[in-house]
Amino acid sequence: MSSEVRDALMQGTTAMSIELWPSWAPSLDDPEKSRVPGKIEVVAAPGQNVGSSPMLGAWLLAVPADAPNPELARAFIDFVTSADFQKRLALEIGQPPTRASVYGDADVIAKYRWYPNQLEALENATPRPRIRQWSRVEAILGDYLQLALIGELDAAIALEEANDQIEKALRR
Repeated sequence: MSSEVRDALMQGTTAMSIELWPSWAPSLDDPEKSRVPGKIEVVAAPGQNVGSSPMLGAWLLAVPADAPNPELARAFIDFVTSADFQKRLALEIGQPPTRASVYGDADVIAKYRWYPNQLEALENATPRPRIRQWSRVEAILGDYLQLALIGELDAAIALEEANDQIEKALRR
């Protein structure tokens, strides 16, 4: 579970994670929430040959064709995605920016030192698979990966069992 990964990282009880959600990453350097401020680095997975490739979910803003005020809706989208507002969201509430330029802003980097690495990862990201059962598939993968990592299951067996469970989940 993401919350367990977050807690383990912030308490300093884990040495490495393949998962880092941008929504809780800012807390890693907050001494009021974390035991490891300044000690966590965000980098590509060890042994990765081709650079970081996280998965992207879909966060969309759009103006419906039958919107009663399409000009105002478009103005809102322009405002909320502007570099100035994205910088404000990053600095005030830790919301990762939607504009690449904000990841390179000196004030933002001073507060979130890992943003240049995060931008590199985002530039190499791939779309999250569009399957209805994605949350179940993700949970299965996480569970069996953990069992393999802690030695409760041999890696090959963990992969086989995860594959079986994923096939069942996809048939539902």
